[in-house]
Amino acid sequence: MAHQGFEILKDRKKELELSQSFEEILVITDAVSNHIYRLGVLWSYDTALRIGFQKKVYPKNVYLQAGVKKGYKKILDQNSKIRFVEKDLFPQELQVLEPNEIENFLCIWGSNKQKNQFC
Repeated sequence: MAHQGFEILKDRKKELELSQSFEEILVITDAVSNHIYRLGVLWSYDTALRIGFQKKVYPKNVYLQAGVKKGYKKILDQNSKIRFVEKDLFPQELQVLEPNEIENFLCIWGSNKQKNQFC
Protein backbone atom coordinates (compact mmCIF):
# COMPACT_ATOMS: atom_id res chain seq x y z
CA MET A 1 0.00 0.00 0.00
CA ALA A 2 2.61 2.56 1.06
CA HIS A 3 4.72 1.67 -1.96
CA GLN A 4 1.74 2.36 -4.22
CA GLY A 5 1.32 5.72 -2.50
CA PHE A 6 4.96 6.55 -3.13
CA GLU A 7 4.62 5.67 -6.82
CA ILE A 8 1.60 7.96 -7.21
CA LEU A 9 3.37 10.76 -5.31
CA LYS A 10 6.29 10.51 -7.74
CA ASP A 11 3.83 11.33 -10.53
CA ARG A 12 2.77 14.43 -8.56
CA LYS A 13 6.31 15.61 -7.87
CA LYS A 14 5.84 18.93 -9.66
CA GLU A 15 2.72 19.74 -7.60
CA LEU A 16 4.63 18.92 -4.43
CA GLU A 17 7.53 21.13 -5.49
CA LEU A 18 5.15 24.03 -6.13
CA SER A 19 3.32 23.64 -2.82
CA GLN A 20 4.09 26.42 -0.37
CA SER A 21 2.35 25.26 2.79
CA PHE A 22 1.87 22.11 4.79
CA GLU A 23 -1.85 22.29 4.07
CA GLU A 24 -1.21 22.26 0.29
CA ILE A 25 1.01 19.20 0.68
CA LEU A 26 -1.65 17.50 2.81
CA VAL A 27 -4.27 18.03 0.10
CA ILE A 28 -2.01 16.14 -2.32
CA THR A 29 -1.23 13.27 0.07
CA ASP A 30 -4.92 13.03 1.03
CA ALA A 31 -5.85 12.67 -2.64
CA VAL A 32 -3.30 9.88 -3.02
CA SER A 33 -4.47 8.05 0.10
CA ASN A 34 -8.09 8.27 -1.07
CA HIS A 35 -7.16 6.25 -4.18
CA ILE A 36 -5.48 3.39 -2.35
CA TYR A 37 -7.53 1.08 -0.18
CA ARG A 38 -6.49 1.20 3.50
CA LEU A 39 -3.74 3.78 3.06
CA GLY A 40 -5.60 6.25 5.27
CA VAL A 41 -5.27 9.62 6.91
CA LEU A 42 -2.35 8.66 9.16
CA TRP A 43 -0.21 7.77 6.12
CA SER A 44 -1.33 10.96 4.43
CA TYR A 45 -0.46 13.15 7.42
CA ASP A 46 2.88 11.45 8.17
CA THR A 47 3.90 11.65 4.52
CA ALA A 48 2.89 15.32 4.27
CA LEU A 49 4.80 16.06 7.48
CA ARG A 50 7.99 14.48 6.15
CA ILE A 51 7.70 16.27 2.81
CA GLY A 52 6.98 19.50 4.70
CA PHE A 53 10.10 19.05 6.84
CA GLN A 54 12.16 18.76 3.66
CA LYS A 55 10.59 21.95 2.30
CA LYS A 56 10.74 23.71 5.68
CA VAL A 57 6.95 24.16 5.86
CA TYR A 58 5.17 22.98 8.97
CA PRO A 59 1.60 22.43 10.18
CA LYS A 60 -0.11 25.44 11.71
CA ASN A 61 -2.67 23.27 13.53
CA VAL A 62 -2.55 20.22 15.75
CA TYR A 63 -3.74 17.21 13.76
CA LEU A 64 -5.69 14.58 15.68
CA GLN A 65 -5.33 10.97 14.68
CA ALA A 66 -4.50 7.64 16.28
CA GLY A 67 -2.69 8.04 19.63
CA VAL A 68 -2.89 11.84 19.50
CA LYS A 69 -6.66 11.59 20.03
CA LYS A 70 -6.15 9.66 23.27
CA GLY A 71 -3.92 12.39 24.70
CA TYR A 72 -6.34 15.07 23.49
CA LYS A 73 -9.17 13.33 25.34
CA LYS A 74 -7.13 13.01 28.54
CA ILE A 75 -6.03 16.66 28.59
CA LEU A 76 -9.13 18.42 27.29
CA ASP A 77 -11.64 15.77 28.38
CA GLN A 78 -13.18 15.81 24.91
CA ASN A 79 -13.61 13.33 22.10
CA SER A 80 -12.92 14.77 18.70
CA LYS A 81 -14.35 13.87 15.34
CA ILE A 82 -12.53 16.75 13.66
CA ARG A 83 -9.18 16.37 11.94
CA PHE A 84 -7.32 19.24 13.55
CA VAL A 85 -7.50 21.76 16.37
CA GLU A 86 -5.98 25.23 16.48
CA LYS A 87 -2.93 25.45 18.70
CA ASP A 88 -4.36 28.25 20.87
CA LEU A 89 -7.12 25.96 22.15
CA PHE A 90 -4.59 23.97 24.16
CA PRO A 91 -3.39 24.79 27.69
CA GLN A 92 -0.89 27.63 27.83
CA GLU A 93 1.88 25.21 28.84
CA LEU A 94 1.57 23.39 25.51
CA GLN A 95 1.33 26.50 23.36
CA VAL A 96 5.10 27.05 23.63
CA LEU A 97 5.49 23.94 21.43
CA GLU A 98 5.08 23.72 17.67
CA PRO A 99 1.89 21.92 16.54
CA ASN A 100 3.74 18.74 15.54
CA GLU A 101 5.50 18.77 18.93
CA ILE A 102 2.11 19.06 20.67
CA GLU A 103 1.02 16.01 18.67
CA ASN A 104 4.05 14.08 19.89
CA PHE A 105 3.32 15.10 23.47
CA LEU A 106 -0.35 14.09 23.15
CA CYS A 107 0.57 10.74 21.65
CA ILE A 108 2.96 9.95 24.51
CA TRP A 109 0.57 11.32 27.13
CA GLY A 110 -2.29 9.35 25.60
CA SER A 111 -0.41 6.09 26.10
CA ASN A 112 0.48 7.01 29.70
CA LYS A 113 -1.59 5.09 32.25
CA GLN A 114 -2.25 8.15 34.45
CA LYS A 115 -5.66 9.75 34.02
CA ASN A 116 -6.49 13.44 33.78
CA GLN A 117 -3.29 14.70 35.34
CA PHE A 118 -1.46 17.40 33.47
CA CYS A 119 2.30 17.40 33.99
